[in-house]
Amino acid sequence: MEEKKLTWKKLKNNQLFIFGYKLAITIFIVFLLLQFVIGIHFYYGNNMAPALNDGSLIITYKLDKNMYSDLVVYYEYNDTKQFGRICGVPGDIINITEEGKYIINGNIPLENVFYNTFPDVDGITYPYTVPEKSYFIMNDYRENTNDSRKFGAIPIENIEGQEYIEIQRRGF
Repeated sequence: MEEKKLTWKKLKNNQLFIFGYKLAITIFIVFLLLQFVIGIHFYYGNNMAPALNDGSLIITYKLDKNMYSDLVVYYEYNDTKQFGRICGVPGDIINITEEGKYIINGNIPLENVFYNTFPDVDGITYPYTVPEKSYFIMNDYRENTNDSRKFGAIPIENIEGQEYIEIQRRGF
């Protein structure tokens, strides 16, 4: 019986194949994680001050059920990426008064927002009922009305994920 010799060349080729196989599996797993579980976004602007800082790296988690006051990344109707806070869930009745009061289902919610909430003059009319499979999302810096006060509720499929980690940039 002939004994096969394992030469360096065969071993080297075998190790390269194994390395390539492991690398391909790792890339595939990272792709699946980035596609379905986590998201990586950069935040620029001031519409979420003081919760988010300009230039921060935001890592989002896509699998959680969204609730009141969750900070989320979503796409508006014109496909621009925005950051906002969930202020109403399906079935909620939202009312924003001319005096700057935000009322949900007849109650003023406890929020850590430092700005008054005024309705957008070109936006939706109040009281507003949040439709099924949608969320009412507002910015923390309420002077900027590029949120649900202007466009109405955001469909669930437009929500990219909720904030998990914020990595602030410093000194740039």
